[in-house]
Amino acid sequence: MLGRVAAPRAIDLHGFEAMLTVERALVGDDAPGAEVRVGWEELARGAPPRLAEGSHVVVALDVLPTQSLWQKRFPAGGVRVIAGRGTGILGAPSETTLRALGAFLSLSEAVRESEVGVSALTGLVSVAAPPLALAAVVRLGEVADLAASLTEASANSLSKTVRDEARPLSIRNAVLELAAERRLTALRPVVQASLEGGPPLDVTAWQSLAALDGKISPDAVALLFEREEPVLRTLAVRHARDTPTEAQVATALRADPAPQVRSAAVRVWCDWHGIAAAEIVEPALFDPAPEVRGAAAESLGGLGETLVPRFEELALGSTGKAATGPLLALRYAGSPGRLALNRMEREHRDPDVRKLATFIAGKPLVDH
Repeated sequence: MLGRVAAPRAIDLHGFEAMLTVERALVGDDAPGAEVRVGWEELARGAPPRLAEGSHVVVALDVLPTQSLWQKRFPAGGVRVIAGRGTGILGAPSETTLRALGAFLSLSEAVRESEVGVSALTGLVSVAAPPLALAAVVRLGEVADLAASLTEASANSLSKTVRDEARPLSIRNAVLELAAERRLTALRPVVQASLEGGPPLDVTAWQSLAALDGKISPDAVALLFEREEPVLRTLAVRHARDTPTEAQVATALRADPAPQVRSAAVRVWCDWHGIAAAEIVEPALFDPAPEVRGAAAESLGGLGETLVPRFEELALGSTGKAATGPLLALRYAGSPGRLALNRMEREHRDPDVRKLATFIAGKPLVDH
C-alpha cells in the first residue's frame, strides 16, 4: 500500500513501530485515509528507522508473526509487519512506478508466471524505480519456463531497457545477465549490439553472448586475452580450446595478474590435458593466492592416484604454509592420497605441517 508515515518509534532494542496513513491500496481493501499500525525490526544498532517521519512510501505488509518476541512486542495485536524481513519498502514512488507495480499485483498468483505475468514484470523492469526494477528481474529469473512465456512484446520491452541509456546501468546489466542465465535467445540481438557498442555494457554482453551461443569465435578469444578486465580474460581462457591462442592459457596460468584468471586456467588446462597437465600446473600449488592453490590442488588431485608420490614429495620438501597446496592435492587424490596425508600428519619434520595435515584431513587438532 501507498501511504504517509507518522510517529515512528522504538519499542525495544530491535523492534520499531509507526503509523501509516493509507493513500492507496495496491492490493487488499484498506481504504484511503485508514491508519495502519506497522511493525519491523532494526537489527543493526544505531541504524536510522527505515520508516521516517513524514516519508511517502509503498510498503508490503504481512500478518504479525506468531513468535513469542513479536507477541510480546504487540500483545494486543492490531499490527502488520513489513514483508521480506523489513525490506518490503519503496520510498517516494513515482506514479509510473505505481502503475507498473499495480499492474503486476493485480494478477492472481496463478497467472504471474504466464505470458501476462511476464509482461507485467518486464514493464516493471522498463519503468520502475531501481530497487523494484531489479527485484522484477530477479522474479523473472524465477519463472519456471521463462523463454516460453516471453512474448515478442515482452522481449522487445527488455531489449528496449538494455538500450535505454537513461535507465541505471545496474538494471541494463541485470537484463543482460538474465538473458545468459535463462538462455533467452530472443534477446541475442540486443546482447550482440551491446557488445559491439563497447563500454559500459560490453563486459556483461560478452559473458551473455558466450552463454547464449555456447562458444566464442577464435578471433574474439584472441581479442579477449588482451582486455584489462579479468572477467573477460577468464572468458578467453574457458573458450580457448582448439584455437590459435590455446597456448596462452598456459601463460595465463603462470603469469596473469588476476587470481580468478589463473584459477580458471588451472582448471581448464587439467580438463584438457589430464595427467599431462601436471608439469605445467604443479607450480600453481604454491601460488600466492589461496583460490589458485585450491584450484590446482582440486584439479591435480582429481586426476587420480598416479600423482600421489609427487604430491607427497612436494609436501615433504615444504615447510609451514607452503605445504598447503601439496597437502590439499593429497586430500583430493582418493584413498592413496588420504593415506599419504596421514603419513604427513605423523612423519613430516615440521610440526606446523603436521598440524596443517591434520586440519586438511578434517581431524580435530589436539595440543600435546
